[in-house]
Amino acid sequence: MHLVICDPESHSGLIKRCVARYLEECCADFNIQTYHSTSELLSNSEDILYSDLIIVGDGIAGVRGFKVVTELRSISPQARIAVVTDSAELAFTGYRHNIFRCVRRSRMRTDFEECLNALLFSRGLYDICDRVRSGNAVKRIRISKIVYYESRNRKIFIIAESGVTYLREPYKTALDRIESFLAGFDFIRIHQSFLVNMLYIDRFYYDHVEIRGGIALPVSHLRARSSREIYEKHLKELR
Repeated sequence: MHLVICDPESHSGLIKRCVARYLEECCADFNIQTYHSTSELLSNSEDILYSDLIIVGDGIAGVRGFKVVTELRSISPQARIAVVTDSAELAFTGYRHNIFRCVRRSRMRTDFEECLNALLFSRGLYDICDRVRSGNAVKRIRISKIVYYESRNRKIFIIAESGVTYLREPYKTALDRIESFLAGFDFIRIHQSFLVNMLYIDRFYYDHVEIRGGIALPVSHLRARSSREIYEKHLKELR
């Protein structure tokens, strides 16, 4: 996956770190090309043509008024463009120009998670990976092979389709953050301690779910209604 960032040098490094950190968590193959001016970017048409996402900051010339968007689309009409800005007016105008996403500078980490999740989903990269510790080594496990995540004793464990329980790497990541990372990937939060792959649920009861192998996991009272609705919607989509 090829991404392009165009923003002044003082800001582009932070954008690159946010994007790279998230894609590394996804274990997605990617490369990032950085430019610091509109003219520099527009002179490299191949990068524009073959990019999966072009990220432009509101600090470069031509963003306000969306001249740069028009110029990018003249090179690649189907280009996915994300604009980084804290201006509500600019964000609103951006969506009128069919911007893929507007990312707030003040909330780049969370906004880029949603933006990049949507990008992975739109490209059909459903089977991304997570990382687990196996002995002294760290290895990748496909998301589709994960039955559920469990938060226990301030650590995150991954229970795989094979029945093996792994310690996630990094194991201190909050389950809330993993839930956000997996938005759009068939996982459902049924309990403060459990995030379950809906593809492995056999039956959904009010107070628990049964997953393959006859394992029962608790459904919290606070999450029972919303999680049941999400699961039923998921079943309808599979039919």
